[in-house]
Amino acid sequence: MSNTLKLYELGDMYREALSAAQDSVDPETGEIDDSWSEFLDTVEDSLHGKALACAAMSRELLVSAEATAIEAKRIHKMQLSLERQSESLKNYIARNLPAGEKIRNDYISISWRKSQAVIIDDESVLPDEYWKVKREVSKSIIKDAVKKGTQVPGAHIEEKMNVSIK
Repeated sequence: MSNTLKLYELGDMYREALSAAQDSVDPETGEIDDSWSEFLDTVEDSLHGKALACAAMSRELLVSAEATAIEAKRIHKMQLSLERQSESLKNYIARNLPAGEKIRNDYISISWRKSQAVIIDDESVLPDEYWKVKREVSKSIIKDAVKKGTQVPGAHIEEKMNVSIK
């Protein structure tokens, strides 16, 4: 069998060959003609080989993705550390340079700008109109309700088959 066929082509070929081979089944013994049997074995071996190769590649990509996520977390921690150091130096300048004093050279300048900040003294006394409420769908609550027989407009449970690679 050629290794240039794609997995889906092998799957289609196997199903078509299996269907055609069923036409050659001996009605008395139920056996498939030897030539079909050999061909089906060859296609099945190729199909399984390609499927296993795809599964191995999938696992390799997942391992790379996990390693990338770990490295991204490390780099993110480094980023946060650098941002905190920068903010610390900025605060140091603000504490030690008189407010409003401007300083500059050929590479950098320090200046001041006015800003306003809202300070919350006591959240418990704030009226409702000053609160944001985030509305979010809970799929787990919907799933439990549907499983108990409740009709949930706009939602349903769908059975799925998921590939598992270990």
